[in-house]
Amino acid sequence: TPNGRSIQAKGIVPDIVVEESANGSSGLRLREADLDRHLNNDKDVEIPVMPVDAGAKGKAAPAKDEEDDKQAAPFEFATKTDYQFTQALNLLKGLQIMQKN
Repeated sequence: TPNGRSIQAKGIVPDIVVEESANGSSGLRLREADLDRHLNNDKDVEIPVMPVDAGAKGKAAPAKDEEDDKQAAPFEFATKTDYQFTQALNLLKGLQIMQKN
């Protein structure tokens, strides 16, 4: 990252969280750390997570049962049924409108 911190096998925390499906299920989520031979970070230092302001945009993803996640059918990305993609497009369209005003 530009700050010199490694995000290897950890990822990043987004400013805006969009659920992966309309029902909040994220059973198809695959992270680098879940892979068999993922790279480890030798300089692994815990970085404290900053608390979110009450007025901050987005919401944390609610915890779901593993049972619900197993029943989710795989889907193709960037299609009309891709909920996360559709919501991201809606957000970008909204930001574009707000910038014009």
